[in-house]
Amino acid sequence: MNETNIYIVKFKNIPNVVYIGNTHNELKKRLRHHRYHTTTLYKYIKKNKIDWNDVYIELYEKFKYDNRYEYENKEKEVIKTFLNDLNYIVINSSKTGGSPTKQILKEVECYIIHNLKEIIQENINDYYGDIEIVKEIEIEKEKEKARLYSRIDYYKNRDKKLKQMEEYRKLHKQDEKEVFICECGHKGLLSNKTIHFRSLKHNRFKYIT
Repeated sequence: MNETNIYIVKFKNIPNVVYIGNTHNELKKRLRHHRYHTTTLYKYIKKNKIDWNDVYIELYEKFKYDNRYEYENKEKEVIKTFLNDLNYIVINSSKTGGSPTKQILKEVECYIIHNLKEIIQENINDYYGDIEIVKEIEIEKEKEKARLYSRIDYYKNRDKKLKQMEEYRKLHKQDEKEVFICECGHKGLLSNKTIHFRSLKHNRFKYIT
């Protein structure tokens, strides 16, 4: 009966990420092989720019077997054990039974189940928050539209309004020269009579009397 080493590769700064394999060689030699050969582990380390000094290998189990299929199936069993544990992310290739995508989906599913109420409440808050923003935008749009229509109306009727103003001036031209004396003692032009009645001096006089 032969014997192989089922091992786990871990990372000092990422304790929840693991790589599982088997080897008939010494563990240090196997890790050195990963460092200089394009394996799944090598690709992961290169992609994430991990220092090889932060990578270490541990023995998981010494497994005795009669044929190759037995130790390959054992390796897959260990990989599935870690895949089913939500505390770990397994980076093995799907060919050896590992599936990082399935692991991530499992984590997301578990998170949603345990935090469903909070997620729903956050979505409700975001939804109503968005509605308030949309309302503000719509109000500003309406204001801008009103200002625009006002300007269009002014330019459309500018000549007519200028003519009306000119006629008003002619009609009240005498008022511009005529002087009136108010009971409060103010003396001014008749054309400014309305303005004077709103003045502080006139209102003080009215209050006293």
